[in-house]
Parts: sequence; structure tokens; C-alpha cells
Amino acid sequence: LRWRELSLWPGRPWRRALWLVLVGAVQYGLMYTGYLASFRYAEAHQVALFTVTTPLYECLVHDAWARRFDPRNLLLAALAVVGAAVLQPRVWSVGAAWLGFALVQASCLCFAFGQVAYRQMRRRAPAVRDHAVFAWLYLGGLLVCTLTVSATGGWGGLATFGAGQVWTLLYLGVVASGLGFYLWNRGAVSAPPAALAVAN
Repeated sequence: LRWRELSLWPGRPWRRALWLVLVGAVQYGLMYTGYLASFRYAEAHQVALFTVTTPLYECLVHDAWARRFDPRNLLLAALAVVGAAVLQPRVWSVGAAWLGFALVQASCLCFAFGQVAYRQMRRRAPAVRDHAVFAWLYLGGLLVCTLTVSATGGWGGLATFGAGQVWTLLYLGVVASGLGFYLWNRGAVSAPPAALAVAN
């Protein structure tokens, strides 16, 4: 959390810090809340399949942010979605998992919003170093996840965790989420919108 880095953006640093926390709250906090809740209503293979729509959301959020419509980007995103759906080993079947589908779509939209919001912010301040400000995003995600876990009484299960579960959580937190999301957003800053949508 390097406060001085925030002064590289125009405006007051506390506003930039607040905006980064809000972006992280949406991209990581709300995304994970919806994503994890979807497992109550859908099978794991369905949840994985439902995430293939993320390129469309990324493309639409980017166009809405730019106040324009780029049919080429939307076409590329749609092709990526179709390709991912075809490659799935199971058939497209929502069935009774419609609530799980809706939760995953909301989480995909949150993740797409966060990518685009961070990309737009960083492009306004090219001198900002990602590693010097990224903890603000994680703070936003941490706040939302802490509130939702507390509200649903999810802390009780921690006492029963074995060593394997602790190592799994450490891997998911430090490598998959920590390093993975940092690298993803860092790449999103320099990637063209169409490439970012297809990569999703």
C-alpha cells in the first residue's frame, strides 16, 4: 500500500485509493461471493462451463465504458465463447441449475468490470507501478469476502480444517488468486480490448 504512488494519478490520492478498493470489492469480492455461492445450485462442471461467457461481458463493459460499440470485438468475444463451449466435455444443460447459472453470470460480469475499470485507471497514469497499488484492490476484495463469510456463518468450518485443506487454501490465496489476478490485471492494462476479451 504505497500512498505516494497514488499521487501519480490526477486528483486527490484518497479518492484513487477509494476507487481502487471499490474496484477490488467488485472484481474480487463480489465475483468470488457469487462464484462460490453458485456451487450450492450447480455441479462443478456446470459452474466451469457457465464461466465461458466472460469474454462477452468484458467486451460489453469495455464498449459501455468507452461509450461506443465495436462489433468486431463483440464478434471475436462471441467466437471465443462458442469455442470454449464446444471444447467442454459435457453438454450445455442448465436444467435445475438456473440459479447457479445466474450467480456465475453475475460473478463474470463483476470480474469483467474490474478488469476494464483497472485498465482505464492505469492508462490514465502510465507511470504507476502495478505492484505499488495492487494491494488496494485486494483490500476491497478482502472486505467484501470477510463481510459475506461473516454474514453466512462460514467461519465455523475453519476449526475442522486439516493440513491438506490449509495448504490448498494457501495455494489458492497466494498463487491462484494473489499472483494470478495481479498478472491478469497487469496484462489487461496493455492488451487490446479484443485480445483481452478472447483471453478471458
